[in-house]
Amino acid sequence: MAENYFLIVDAGTGGGRCLIFDDVGTLHAIAYQEWTYYTPEEVAPYGREFNPNEFWEIICNISKQAIKQAKIKPKQIKGVSASSFREGAVFINENGKELYAGPANDIRALEQGMNIKASHGKEIYHITGRTPPFMFASARLKWFKEKKAEIYNQIDRILMMNEWILFKFSGQAYSEPTNVCETDLFNIHSRTWSKEILKWLDLKDDIFPNVVNAGTKIGEVTNQAAAETSLIEGTPVVMGGADSQCALLGMGFREEGQLGIVAGTTTALQVITSRPILDEKMRTWTNNYLFPNFWILESNAGESGKIFRWIRDNMADLEREVAQEEGKDAFQLMDNLVTDVPPGSEGVFAFLGPMIMNMDAVGPLGFGGFLFELPIYMGNYGKKQMIRAFLESMAYAIKGNWDQLESISKMKIKEAGICGGLAKSELFVQMIANTLRFPIKTYQTIEATGLGTAICAAVGTGVHSSFSEAINAMVQLQKIVEPDPAQKKYRKFYKKWLKLSKKLRQI
Repeated sequence: MAENYFLIVDAGTGGGRCLIFDDVGTLHAIAYQEWTYYTPEEVAPYGREFNPNEFWEIICNISKQAIKQAKIKPKQIKGVSASSFREGAVFINENGKELYAGPANDIRALEQGMNIKASHGKEIYHITGRTPPFMFASARLKWFKEKKAEIYNQIDRILMMNEWILFKFSGQAYSEPTNVCETDLFNIHSRTWSKEILKWLDLKDDIFPNVVNAGTKIGEVTNQAAAETSLIEGTPVVMGGADSQCALLGMGFREEGQLGIVAGTTTALQVITSRPILDEKMRTWTNNYLFPNFWILESNAGESGKIFRWIRDNMADLEREVAQEEGKDAFQLMDNLVTDVPPGSEGVFAFLGPMIMNMDAVGPLGFGGFLFELPIYMGNYGKKQMIRAFLESMAYAIKGNWDQLESISKMKIKEAGICGGLAKSELFVQMIANTLRFPIKTYQTIEATGLGTAICAAVGTGVHSSFSEAINAMVQLQKIVEPDPAQKKYRKFYKKWLKLSKKLRQI
């Protein structure tokens, strides 16, 4: 039995996970509970908030569940850390009370964001690597200053989601580059808060925590948090990072040219670079990485796992029933269903969300759906073809974003891996390898975000002396999926999908 365990909170868009890993990367427990958001009347229809008390109660519950599930004693947990979805933020006052708690999709500040883009959009992009501003905390702070000055004036600290979770565990407020680069107020070059942007936006400059690197011990579990979570008071609390960057770490990636496909609610493609690379057309994002001398160039394929769940719930009733009756995975049954459909889905193409990232052109919603070859003989088409067509559309979107990253960075990807819920689909991973004509690494656990955060905890507690040592000990490769030479037609199908998607955007 292992001697060292780490309790990790992974705050996702749809719910919270608590995972317990040991010092060789074995996952011993995972507890999950969904959470919800609401729209205050004053910010309808675009605003979103969450109840921080409810979220913290869920985190406490899943922490206790995970410890019980792992069949370990709380004293065996050597460290606590957290990762989270990006762009979410919590504002607290000087007493630590939450004044505002909002997720990534809180876009109440659409007007303020568009004004920021009109006045300083290009300058801010070259400092922060992001656009459009309405997605980020910069615009939300402007909204509060203009609409809710009584709240704005009370703000003592702004925390990103995982930083707030660690604050709840330890009582200590710190920031970390991979998450705060999502505020649109952070200089990704110097890894410091941008005084220029704060001055341009006329925002107060004393509400931003000190910045520490991932893997830094920031405090210890408080008496109150211990009572609420079943942890031991004094357990070290270690800074984690943003979910996608922690996922790259969980795949063992630490060198320039390595690319991670994080196939979750959305599918982010992130390639490690040795310098910050910015796109002249502002289509992509440039992020900090967990290591100070490296950056991330990101091109995101958009909503994928979220839409695939919608397809499961609306097109795969039989598979869901069988899965429930026999204790199987409905997604695996959907995989089995479409294996006899040939590549190209018999002429069906899906346009339901996966895309090639262009953040400078974010605007009104376009058209989507399934396209069938003419003449249509509906007897030849069914859910099998449509499910496979959607999986193929995700592979095509990954190919388009891959090409965009290589074009902007002017370098070739040298190694790639995949993690996230969609990585469980062997069929989907093979489609990606065939479309890219490139080998794709898979791993013993799809919970790479949690594992990467556990690596941070292992380093911060001294269980492993360095990130290199922790990666070598904790990252476990499953296999490398090679492209099938017999499936060269995928490149032709990709070109057709690309042509059709461009025509749809013009409608």
